[in-house]
Amino acid sequence: DENNTIVVHADGLVNGTLTYVQVVAPGGLGLQHTSVLLPRDTKKCSYEYYAPVSFFCSYEQYIIIVYGTDSQGATFRRKYLTNCVSTRPPPLPARPTCDLSEVTQDLLFVLDSSQQNADSENTFKSIRNFAVQTQLPFRFSADYAQVAAMTLADTAQGGFSYNAAEHSFDNVQMLLSNLTYLGRPGQNVTSAMQLTISSYGSTNQGYRKPARHLMVYVTSSNPTDDDPASLLYAIRRQGLYQIAIVTLNLTPSDKLLSLVNERCLYQAASVDSLMSYGVNFVQGLACADTPLCGN
Repeated sequence: DENNTIVVHADGLVNGTLTYVQVVAPGGLGLQHTSVLLPRDTKKCSYEYYAPVSFFCSYEQYIIIVYGTDSQGATFRRKYLTNCVSTRPPPLPARPTCDLSEVTQDLLFVLDSSQQNADSENTFKSIRNFAVQTQLPFRFSADYAQVAAMTLADTAQGGFSYNAAEHSFDNVQMLLSNLTYLGRPGQNVTSAMQLTISSYGSTNQGYRKPARHLMVYVTSSNPTDDDPASLLYAIRRQGLYQIAIVTLNLTPSDKLLSLVNERCLYQAASVDSLMSYGVNFVQGLACADTPLCGN
C-alpha cells in the first residue's frame, strides 16, 4: 500500500471554490476515501487545493471525484481516472505459472523495425529473436495458440496473419525469422493500429472471437506520430486486443508511457534482460486468470 495526498489544480474557477474529494475504486469496489479540500498558498503552489486526509493506494487505478461550487453558487463535480504512482521499483516478471501448451490465444506482435543508428538492424534481429523465444512453450493449432506479426517504422507493414501455416513451433520460428528489416526512421503507432483493425482483427485473417487476444508491441524507439493513443485505446476498449509493450534500451517518452499502465509495460535495459524477464513478462500475460491489459 502507498500513502498518498491529493492535490488539485483548478483553472478558471474565478470566485468558485472546491469543497471535497472522493476516491472510488473501479470494478464495483466502491467508495474508498473522502476528504475535504483546503486552499493552499496559490502564490507559490501550482495545485491550489489539497486534501488534508491522506489515503492508502491499495489498487492501481482509481476514479477521483472532485466537488465544488462555481461563482454562481451552483454545485458541480468532475470525475478523473487516475493511476497510483509507486516509489518502489516494479518487481521483475516471474516465470509463467500455467501450462502454456493449454492456452488458447491469438497473439499479435508489432515489432520495431526502424532505423535509428548504425546498430538498428542488429537491434531488430534481437527483437525478432525475442518474439521467437516467447513462443517456445505454446502448442500451435486452431484450438490452441496462434501468432501473427507486423513490422513498424514510418508505416506498418504486414508480416503474416493467423492463417499462416503454423502447426508447430518450428513453423512459427520460421515465420517470425522471415520478417525483414524495414530500415526507415519513424515509429508510426497509429499506422500499426489501423492495420490491426483492417487485417488482424478480421476472422478472414484467422482471428478467433472466442480466443484470448493479446498484442505485444516491442520497440527500441518512441512513437513519432502525433496521437498514437486514440486508436490504441479504441482497440482495447472494444475488446479487440489486450495491449502490452516491451521496450529495449529505451527511455520511454510520455507519449509512450500514456499508452498502457505500468503492469502492461516491461522495460528491458539489455538484450539479456529482454530474453529472460521480457520472455517471462509476455508468457505471464498468457497465464493470467483474467485479462490484465484490456480496458
